[in-house]
Amino acid sequence: MNMRWNVRSENVDLNLNISNYCCIFDNHSFNEKELLDLLVGYFQPRSKVKSLVSIKEIDNHYENVTAHHYQFFSLSTVNILADTQLGSKSILKRKLRQDFLNEIEFSGYLQTINSLIEDAVQLIETDLPIEVKKLDVDGLIKLLDVNFELKESADYGVIFHQLQLLLPMITKTILKTSKVQPLVIYYYPEHMLGPRQQVQFKKILDQCADKMTFIVLTKSRYFLSKDLLSNNLIINGKQRLTNEYFEEMEWNAPLDFKKEELEHTFSKIFNTYVVNLETYPTISNYQIADIQVNRDIELYVLIDFMEEMGLEYSLDIDYSLLNPVIARFVEKFGRA
Repeated sequence: MNMRWNVRSENVDLNLNISNYCCIFDNHSFNEKELLDLLVGYFQPRSKVKSLVSIKEIDNHYENVTAHHYQFFSLSTVNILADTQLGSKSILKRKLRQDFLNEIEFSGYLQTINSLIEDAVQLIETDLPIEVKKLDVDGLIKLLDVNFELKESADYGVIFHQLQLLLPMITKTILKTSKVQPLVIYYYPEHMLGPRQQVQFKKILDQCADKMTFIVLTKSRYFLSKDLLSNNLIINGKQRLTNEYFEEMEWNAPLDFKKEELEHTFSKIFNTYVVNLETYPTISNYQIADIQVNRDIELYVLIDFMEEMGLEYSLDIDYSLLNPVIARFVEKFGRA
């Protein structure tokens, strides 16, 4: 599934790349979390922001996208771990409740428990007018704990182990209980995970995304989508990863670079250096630098993007290594 949504509100007018697994990379010039919180609110059944937000599917004749199409869920590492407390809005509580109700013998056991409670109360002599409250499934769940022995100072291994167990379980519960197609927004999955665990957790998210749509907001390159146009990079309120942009890049190329080559090259650079793009990087073609690229097409793609986005950078270039046409292109942007 690949779609493009146009999202409009009082302060926003931008396009989003949506697919089964899509990523929004956190950029300093735009409040992505505020946008996603707005979407979560918009897709609730009794949303109070429906009149303030417009969402249209661009490639489907700008058809309106509403809560009749999707139900949004927001997750983060923190609230997944907190979900084990089985609070009133807990997804795991919803799962556990359904598990009990699906068990044929459960009502019989509950009736027996209530009878034993009544018998126990009758054993005591008291002047208080005690009335026994019937225990139901929700009351029973309040007596239960999910015990992973998680402590505030738990190491990364314990936390990752719990996420491995809990996320597929929560995903399955969301699928079972959603009345319309669910869409999950996961905020900063890198939180509390080391780099190696981030790579492993991305694989788990990919598996969950086979069953429903995941939009991931991240500052980590490890959670980017492999499909370039399933990523979102919003700079100054505008989507920067678009098919139209790469068509324009092909049109303006100083050499006969094909659009597919340009996209493939940009994708490799983006996945490797995305965290460096807004840190005033030094770009070099002959020595180790913040961003090191060696091929002519890589320099063209990178400089074209940095200029188009208005991102600041410096060049450390050995022009003798370049095709003369590319050398002239790069020289136009040479800076100390």
